[in-house]
Amino acid sequence: MTTPKLIKILVFILLTVFYGSFLLHKIELPAGDDMARHIKNGELIFNGNLEVIYSNLYSYTEPERTFINHNWLANVVFYLLHQAVGWGGLVVFKIVILISAFAVIFKTALKKANFWLVAFFSIPTIFILAERTTLRPEIFSYIFSVVFLYFLTGLEENFNRKKIFWLIPLQILWVNMHLFFIIGPALVGAFLIQEAIKSRTNIWHNQIFQRLSILFFVLIAVSFINPNGTAGALYPLKIFSNYGMAVSENYPLSYVLRNLSPSSNYPALIFGLAVPILIFSFLLNFKKWPIFYFLGSVATAAGGFAMVRLMSFFGLFFLPTVSANFNGIFLLLASLIKKSPVFGKSWVRILAATAIVIIAFLIFFKISSKLYDRYQLGIGLTGQSNGSAQFFKENNLKGPVFNDYDIGSYLIYHLFPGEKVFIDNRPEAYSSSFFSDIYLPIMEKEDEWQKAQEKYQFNTIFLYRYDDGADVRKFIFRRMRDPSWALVYSDSYAVILLKNNRENQ
Repeated sequence: MTTPKLIKILVFILLTVFYGSFLLHKIELPAGDDMARHIKNGELIFNGNLEVIYSNLYSYTEPERTFINHNWLANVVFYLLHQAVGWGGLVVFKIVILISAFAVIFKTALKKANFWLVAFFSIPTIFILAERTTLRPEIFSYIFSVVFLYFLTGLEENFNRKKIFWLIPLQILWVNMHLFFIIGPALVGAFLIQEAIKSRTNIWHNQIFQRLSILFFVLIAVSFINPNGTAGALYPLKIFSNYGMAVSENYPLSYVLRNLSPSSNYPALIFGLAVPILIFSFLLNFKKWPIFYFLGSVATAAGGFAMVRLMSFFGLFFLPTVSANFNGIFLLLASLIKKSPVFGKSWVRILAATAIVIIAFLIFFKISSKLYDRYQLGIGLTGQSNGSAQFFKENNLKGPVFNDYDIGSYLIYHLFPGEKVFIDNRPEAYSSSFFSDIYLPIMEKEDEWQKAQEKYQFNTIFLYRYDDGADVRKFIFRRMRDPSWALVYSDSYAVILLKNNRENQ
């Protein structure tokens, strides 16, 4: 193997280590993530209880409400992995999946651009991807998205490739693993538009267009192969209309930039800078616009501005697109530098050395917890992750339990079926009126809390201390001063209060 190739391998390894430094963090089980509930879902489904796919099984407040579990298969995968390798193994699995997705998109970008240009733009891409590093079913959407991109761009090199039809079984898996399966047909549709524009009057003689047309309609058809049929296939089009309250990951970018300092949210800041850079790259390359990537860039950029959770998908388009658009200028500058008496043939070595130093510095800065330190470095669970639930079970506490939105998933994992939850972090599993008329007023108004006590006869209050809800912490302070409730447990994540009565003495 030649030295230049070894250097490129080293640079790529350093890039993956840098990305991995964002991914290598422990799971904060009570902290509002969905993972605890996904494990419980997988356990029930694997053991034959399919009710969890269709209904709000975990709640005592709205148990009659139908619910579409659009990631049931991912839940089973997570449960089986958890049984085999534990929480630490799940973190490793997440890292492998997301780094694999990055490797595929890096290789896709190399089809259109020079290695050093792709490596350079990988750095802002990694910052953007760092917005979503938790273990969730959407990791499967990242890997499926980049595989679709890779196969579709491969058609331009060899339109006779039959491998494109491997996307059909992938789509069947995707529709049962995560909500964003709609991206699959959308990517194929965007490529169809590109081919239609290129062929124009001769469109029906375009073999790529013919093949993709078949694939597009088959992908739509197989999207109905899910436990909820038509409702499951159409669910991405209406899920957000069911969200009864604001969820932080669905906030628009403007809210994040307005309410958080740049140092506390690098991905949002880098995304805000990357979009105009991408626009500028299209202006430079206006004669040879890659229509497919233009459509994808517009869609993902708009999605990123609308919801911060969609910023990472912009990163998947940003890297190959901006690399391809700047490639012509890069090669021109490279040829001029080669002729320079100062740098000459050594320019590549200088470039490689600079890249290695910069990436190594970023890795050190990240691992030393000085760069975007949102999570605790390591694998497995954070300390005290299971503390509050263990206290509840060891002391044989009883419900009905009043809990906040964020900690519902945690309680489902630890307490179901012995106890059901008041609410959990599935907005689509509860009606809008439940949020607006019951849950939010309870947190906000003392008289509504008193009415709810009479109706539900709460015996335990179990709350996440840092719930994003505006009135949750105020509610906690009011209960602390309420003589009818006694604080019996508190740790870094949760507080538990019991009804101050004879049975609980």
